[in-house]
Amino acid sequence: IGALVRLGDAGAIQDLFAAFESPVSSDLQMEAVLIAGEILGSSTEEVLQRMLVAQPCLEREELRAAVIWSLGVYGHGDHDTVSGYLGDASDLVAAHAVIGLGSDLPDGTRERLIALLPAGGRVAAGASWVLSHDSPRVVERLIAIADGDGAGRAWAVAILGQRPREELLPYLEARPELRQQLDPLWKMSETLNWTRTPDGMEHIDSIRKQTVRQSV
Repeated sequence: IGALVRLGDAGAIQDLFAAFESPVSSDLQMEAVLIAGEILGSSTEEVLQRMLVAQPCLEREELRAAVIWSLGVYGHGDHDTVSGYLGDASDLVAAHAVIGLGSDLPDGTRERLIALLPAGGRVAAGASWVLSHDSPRVVERLIAIADGDGAGRAWAVAILGQRPREELLPYLEARPELRQQLDPLWKMSETLNWTRTPDGMEHIDSIRKQTVRQSV
């Protein structure tokens, strides 16, 4: 099917979706997702969007996560659809949406995520992670929100606290109160706290698990 889909064969594209809907084999369903994700184009993107709301995706989080990944920046780049799953009830799906949005957001996507911050909960948490890894273009926007008193201010400050300290210092010379709020957050960042680095966390977690096993 893959070769015909790559050629844009309408019948093969329909067969691909039919294979996904088939309850016979879960492996076949996942293979259909992977084929649609690898072959870029409007027809396969449409198939992925149909898959996302079809019964198999509603029932199986691993399929939903795979479709979201395929629609993300490492595949079709459908930011609108992917951002809608940042607050998915499944951690697996939400994590694929978070990573699937990438780290250099288009302006429209950045604004969409910023608009999600006042919602709080899982949605804001997912949006905040993406924004904390966005390009430096996000900083001025977050500073502007932190300067105000809107509903998203607390999240904006929290995200700024996850950004590189050196990146923010030029903006904070005239904002001593904001800097005072960010200082405690920076103390828990991996740039200033070795226990927050990937290696540090890995060593601590490994030793903690060994200690727990020895105490049992």
